[in-house]
Amino acid sequence: MSNPEALQALSTLLSLEANAEQRRLANAYLEQVKRGDVHVLLATSASLTAGHLPIEFQVLGLTWCTDVVKQRWGELSEEERAQMIQMAYQIVSSVCKQGRASWPLKSKAAVLLSAVIRQRGTQAYSEVVPQLIMQASEGAPQAEMACLVLNFISEDLNVFDVVSGEFKRSFLAALTSSVNVVFPFLCEMLQQHFVAAVKYQQEGNADQLAMHSSVISASLGALATWVEWTPMGRITNSTVLDACAFFLSSPEFRLQGLDVLKQIVHRKRTNEVWEEYCGLMDKATSLLLAKTAEMGILRAPGQMPEGLKNELGFEGSLEEFGRRLASIVVTLSDTHYRALAGDSQRMGLLQLLLVFTAHPYLPLSTLTLPCWIQLLREATPGSSSASTGNNACLGAGNNNPPVANGSTKAPPPPLLLPLECLQVLLALMSVEGPPQAPALPPYFDSYQEWRDFGTSTRSQVKAVIRGVAMLVPEQGLTVVTQFMRTALATASQADSGIPQNERTLALDTATHVLEASVPALLEACAASSTPSSAAVMDGLDALLQILLAVPGFTEPPLAEVHARALEAFLRFIPQRPNLVPPLVAAVLQAMAAMALEAPGNEPPPAQMTRAWKAGFEARMALASVITNMAKANPAAFAPYLKPLADQVAALWSAGQLREGERVLLWEGLLSASTAAPPEVSSQLVRWLLTPIATEWAQPAWQATVSSPETFVQAYLPLHPAPGPTPDQPSTTFQVGARAQRWTLYHQLTLLERALRRAQPSSSKDAAAAPPAAAGTPDAVAGAPAGPGVPEQPQVQHPMCEHLEWCLPAIAAVFRVLQGLSAADAAGALGPLQGVTAMDDMEKAMRMGEERIMVKGSTAPRCVSGENIIDARYFIRGVRESSTMFLSLVGQYCGPGLWGNAALAATVVPAIVTNSEAVDSNTVRMILRHVITVWVSKCPPGPTRALWVVPLCRGLLPHLSKRLSSSWQQLQHGTTAKGGAVAEEVLADSVLRDLTREFMALILAVVRPFGAPPLGSTAAAAAPGPRSPTGSGRRKDSGSADGTGGPGKGHQGPGSLAIAVAAAGMGSGLGESLFETLLVADGELAQVVVGCAVDGLCWPDTESAHKAIAACRNLVKLAPTLPGLEGFVCGPMLQASIFSLVQVFTVEIQAELLSLLRQIISTFLPQPTGGAAILATLQQVLGVTPEALQSFVATYNALNSEKDQRQHIKQLVAQAGSDEVRKLLAAVSKISYAPSVPSLVEAPPKFRHTPTEQDAPLQGAIYNTIFNE
Repeated sequence: MSNPEALQALSTLLSLEANAEQRRLANAYLEQVKRGDVHVLLATSASLTAGHLPIEFQVLGLTWCTDVVKQRWGELSEEERAQMIQMAYQIVSSVCKQGRASWPLKSKAAVLLSAVIRQRGTQAYSEVVPQLIMQASEGAPQAEMACLVLNFISEDLNVFDVVSGEFKRSFLAALTSSVNVVFPFLCEMLQQHFVAAVKYQQEGNADQLAMHSSVISASLGALATWVEWTPMGRITNSTVLDACAFFLSSPEFRLQGLDVLKQIVHRKRTNEVWEEYCGLMDKATSLLLAKTAEMGILRAPGQMPEGLKNELGFEGSLEEFGRRLASIVVTLSDTHYRALAGDSQRMGLLQLLLVFTAHPYLPLSTLTLPCWIQLLREATPGSSSASTGNNACLGAGNNNPPVANGSTKAPPPPLLLPLECLQVLLALMSVEGPPQAPALPPYFDSYQEWRDFGTSTRSQVKAVIRGVAMLVPEQGLTVVTQFMRTALATASQADSGIPQNERTLALDTATHVLEASVPALLEACAASSTPSSAAVMDGLDALLQILLAVPGFTEPPLAEVHARALEAFLRFIPQRPNLVPPLVAAVLQAMAAMALEAPGNEPPPAQMTRAWKAGFEARMALASVITNMAKANPAAFAPYLKPLADQVAALWSAGQLREGERVLLWEGLLSASTAAPPEVSSQLVRWLLTPIATEWAQPAWQATVSSPETFVQAYLPLHPAPGPTPDQPSTTFQVGARAQRWTLYHQLTLLERALRRAQPSSSKDAAAAPPAAAGTPDAVAGAPAGPGVPEQPQVQHPMCEHLEWCLPAIAAVFRVLQGLSAADAAGALGPLQGVTAMDDMEKAMRMGEERIMVKGSTAPRCVSGENIIDARYFIRGVRESSTMFLSLVGQYCGPGLWGNAALAATVVPAIVTNSEAVDSNTVRMILRHVITVWVSKCPPGPTRALWVVPLCRGLLPHLSKRLSSSWQQLQHGTTAKGGAVAEEVLADSVLRDLTREFMALILAVVRPFGAPPLGSTAAAAAPGPRSPTGSGRRKDSGSADGTGGPGKGHQGPGSLAIAVAAAGMGSGLGESLFETLLVADGELAQVVVGCAVDGLCWPDTESAHKAIAACRNLVKLAPTLPGLEGFVCGPMLQASIFSLVQVFTVEIQAELLSLLRQIISTFLPQPTGGAAILATLQQVLGVTPEALQSFVATYNALNSEKDQRQHIKQLVAQAGSDEVRKLLAAVSKISYAPSVPSLVEAPPKFRHTPTEQDAPLQGAIYNTIFNE
């Protein structure tokens, strides 16, 4: 039955004269037909397939018919289903009668028939397929259609099928049982029509050639699916492999031939006979090797013709062919290596693998690296892959041969060509990622993609080199040594005309090889004590001597690579500690080769060029060799502390070291001193810091940090810049006091490094212990160890004796930096008013730009520069050093810090003064590195009143207001007024980071002292928060009835502290800071609990996750703290429900439901708490009292925590809107309980109605959250 309206609509869409409105109406009508009655749609679709209609009409009709079969089959009657198989078969027959029908028509007809067969099942398959096979002899169109239908039937079953169960199993059985008929038929079609195509090609009959070529293509496509379940022996005895190998030289069919080969080599042996499996893989490998040799691909590595190499490369005619061929070679090598017959086959396969590995087109060559890693790992004696399980055979995968006792274990065969493999793979080390001025290869779309690829490639190539070194250490060392000798010779030829970048690349390539091979060689030697191992150690010694003999490079890039080469022997120095003096001498000599343009104790030039910066960084890289060696091997450097210190001091006195280099070398000596006796370390620290202590004790210096004004005058004085002519003064300024800034920056850096590196070994062990151990009573109180446990003497940090003079000075610097952000400092700063803000590089990196790109696009910066941007860089550096010093003091110098009331009186005000004026990015850094660390480290007792309580009192209230205000502004879009989109994104990023650090601080405040941090492996096993008395939970005694006081719900400010004091719950060992605040400052404790709840509602997932952990700690404390009950059962429960139905908490729904369950399970049985919970649920969700009673009854009857969480989720979902239900169902499905058919009294709005009691609970915030 035709549909004239559909024909008219299609004609309109195809007409060039139709306007937009006509096209819209036509398209709307066709969509209506498609989605309308299935019987009308089927009739219309059938009418559109008439052969006299345009091909566009027929294709649409076939598409609609296929959609009906695949998606609406259940709506058809049995009679219509039977008619569908006849109609589809007739359409296929009519298409075949057209001769050279178009591909869309042929493919759509074949897809329709295969879909109908799939729906009708095995009976239709058994009836139709034999008819198609029989009709294939009538001509090329019929043969092509038969192959297409067989292909689509099999492809749908393997790739696109969504039907499962018995129907699918029976259909699959029908397919596998027909293999004996279908597979020979496909092979016959391939051979027969290939012969015909050759004949018609010779005759010049293009039409017949095209038809028979289409049959070849269709038969190859069908074979690519049918070979997956055809018995291996039948494939071996057929001509399929020979045909696929032959077609590799045919541009028209080579990719399809590779697809068939790919499906064959991806097969596992499973239940196949071992001999048949080996025969198939051996034949595939033999034909592949022969054909690639014929094509000129299989040659010695590096000898491929240049033209063929280019064709296999980027945008070459064989690019895709090369990728597919390489993947097949990788699969054969990785999975079927054991099945190959004889070493010649394996040799040829590995040689072909090497050809692709050596190809310069990186996306092609890197395909082989995982295979090499696996082969080398399995071939290495003693490796887990080579000695355990069913993967003991090299390249066998799950295809190991059977042995007499049924086991599959067999000794791995030797790996072939290890040295040749090594030589080819070393060449790949030049792929080290983007250079400093990146020039993207054309096959990468972005610098990020290129960098990620380079990083992945380097790691894989290093893994290959490590594998070769482990397998043949002596030969590997020989190659590495020769490679390094050649690279050094090339790099040293500065006057040879070789460009510097080429010489640098040669040395850099050899250094990458060295970095990968030296650790592997040491590991191989450690695994055995044979004479060859001793020879390898001597060879490494000789190789290091070669590097030490290099007099140094005058070009910075080469010097930096030289430093990396020396540092590659980091793990070798403990084996040869006698090499420390010559190593230090060689490094200092290499630094001297890059002569200074001025005495080192002077600041850098005022206008720093990129060339000067490159030389500066190269000398720093060389100095870091000594530092890193000493940090990794302090025992090897400890005997040489005195001569090394004297040598560094002499070089500084002679002006041959810069400040940064000297500090870096001092850092190395400080690290080495940890292996010396404690008095030696203390003496070294005292000797290094005495000059700083002397200077900072002078009244003149102390005056420079007494106020922001004096600090600016001393370190940031402004002078008019020289004008273009004497008569035209400049309107810009230069920053003076360059030497003073240079000195102060490095003094602070040295203090921070001394604190970080001079940490005694016993302190390091304690710091590495589980966090919970530090919170035990004995650990806190310093009590002796238990019976039978030897006491571990606690060695005091050498910096503890210097805190009296350095900590007040650093606090003064910190206070000055805080003061620079205050409004009253604007006059003193003048043009420097933005000196405390983020610079362009910080902003760019926070916006996600690459550091190397930003760094390359900006002028070099220096703390002693004369530009405004240099002043900002100086302030940033001083702030970071000061902040990290304060952080490390809290971590390492606790015994000398927490009990010092004088220091607390100086340091704490410096941190909190003007903190409300400091920008959010700086506050985030202070919270992360100082406040949270001190809260976690300061032990319970009077020390908290000196340090962390006043810190929290000075920071928490105004930070809470700042965050609440910022989130409100962000929510209402007020942050973007007058600013660019980038500034809005930047503000959002900073706000989120600040919120996360703030919630981390709140979590540290409420977490018991010594508890493991959130997310640590020990956190799951750690006990919950202790009761304030240390005796576990008990019944509240704040009122006569034990309910926690006369008031219900939340109590006013200070009520928590009063309740705790009345119960006699003072501070105790292991108690959280929150419990201390309950006694010391009730209003501050109130701020803490308010912030914990606020964090649930601020729209940031990570912050909410930390807020949940903080709230759970508070809930655990609430049964013993009467004043917390009303807060937990009211505002906290409200905020938890609100947070549960927000988009930003979808990923942490499980944690929120656990919090809700914890609140309900803890307080629902309590008289006051239960009533408060029910009142809150009714108020927030708007549920009826009957529904609540039903919910409670069902909840109490559930014995599983999981079921209780799900029940809470159902309650919220039934009370919520469709959007709420969608959010809750995003993680797991929701099943509605039939026991509450009418749950909601009125449409729920998830609102909170303000009450008088909300004022102390920051009710304004809740009104903003819960009300529109």
